[in-house]
Order: sequence, then C-alpha cells, then structure tokens
Amino acid sequence: MAVAKNVKLLPQKELVAADESGIITRHYEDCGNCGGKNTLKVYECRFKTWWQVEQSCSECLFLERKVYGKQKMMVN
Repeated sequence: MAVAKNVKLLPQKELVAADESGIITRHYEDCGNCGGKNTLKVYECRFKTWWQVEQSCSECLFLERKVYGKQKMMVN
C-alpha cells in the first residue's frame, strides 16, 4: 500500500449545537498568522440560507469572522 506524503488531514469537527434552524461545529487548526500549532479555534455556523465562519487564535489573538450568503435587511 502506497503512503501519500504531504497530505493534510481534515480536522476533526466537534458538534457544539444543533436544532431545526442549523448546526454549529468547532475544530482546531494551525494559525497562519503566528504559526501556532492547533491554536486557531474555528467555529462554523451553518443555517438554511447563510453560514458564518469565525476563527480566533489563543496565542496571537487573531480574530476573523466571515459571513456568507446573508443578505442585508432593509429597514423602512
């Protein structure tokens, strides 16, 4: 059996919360900002029409939040 080299394994996702509106998972990755190993906590919030990814590092305090598919609401 051949062994692939330089293959990045997908992180193990932990279920944080789930109900009829969506699901929230958490996993850890290496921080691309400071190079810390498994210091970047990644939350993924997936709902029917939009989702959000929030990343925060415990070493360098990097914080990033991205929202996808959500439309801005108009207020009259």
